[in-house]
Amino acid sequence: MTLLAAIRSERRKLEKQARQIQHRLKGLETAAKALSGSAEREFKKATKVSAAARRKMSLAAKRRWKKIKKGAAVATS
Repeated sequence: MTLLAAIRSERRKLEKQARQIQHRLKGLETAAKALSGSAEREFKKATKVSAAARRKMSLAAKRRWKKIKKGAAVATS
């Protein structure tokens, strides 16, 4: 093998390695982009609801269910 052929062979090997590395980097960039949005949503601080607000929500839900049950009783009669 001549010196020129050895240099060309080495060049092909290095170009192949460069393509593989670029492919891996593209995959990592895609993964990082996909995860960047989800990380922000995961750590969202929960809001606190006061006892009075919870009571109002409970009473409203009970009123809604009462209407639904009353309507179902009328429909079956």
